[in-house]
Amino acid sequence: MEYIADTHALLWHLYGPQRLGKAARQVFSEADAGQACVYVPAVVVAEGLMVIQKGRLPGAALDQLLSQLEAMAVSENYPLRGLAFAPEYMEGQGVNSVLKHEPVTGGRFDAAWKFMEG
Repeated sequence: MEYIADTHALLWHLYGPQRLGKAARQVFSEADAGQACVYVPAVVVAEGLMVIQKGRLPGAALDQLLSQLEAMAVSENYPLRGLAFAPEYMEGQGVNSVLKHEPVTGGRFDAAWKFMEG
């Protein structure tokens, strides 16, 4: 099965899985086991970096997130997708969303661009 990660779902999976609902925990568990694919759009990467940079997720460090994202970049279970990868489009193609997509709410994403360029 294929899914699209929402920023909150991905961050909670990485830093607070107890905050996820049962269905979302199951999806990430299946992806971790190689039984599902969770696409990670660039906007989710950018939002996640912004959340960490602003200190809105206690205990999470930017270096730690970047390391996890680098591991995802080479994973078949969590493929990263470019800026044109819109959840609304993918849902129209039959790919399920882990949680409903939330739009970007402004801010600068310098670390995201650095990560995506590097």
